[in-house]
Amino acid sequence: SHSSTMLSILARRSSATASRHSSFGGMSATVRAMSTSETFPIRVPFETHLCDGPQVTEATVTKDELLEMHKTMYLIRRMEISCDTEYKNRNIRGF
Repeated sequence: SHSSTMLSILARRSSATASRHSSFGGMSATVRAMSTSETFPIRVPFETHLCDGPQVTEATVTKDELLEMHKTMYLIRRMEISCDTEYKNRNIRGF
């Protein structure tokens, strides 16, 4: 399933970055490997397009996975803001 594949990719990434010193967004932090995980229920039903989609009702993630997801979302948002600024300054086309 798509969500389990995504979680396994994120798990591999977070284990590769565990126990190292990282700097992100001007903030320094020590990322430590955590053996604990949390399970979150998925209460909102969703529909897929032209496939049988996963029938998951919960997602389990670790603290490291959540931190990695947050860093990725933050990076994407900063890129969007930069593109918006460059578009408004007419340095790039079509945003």
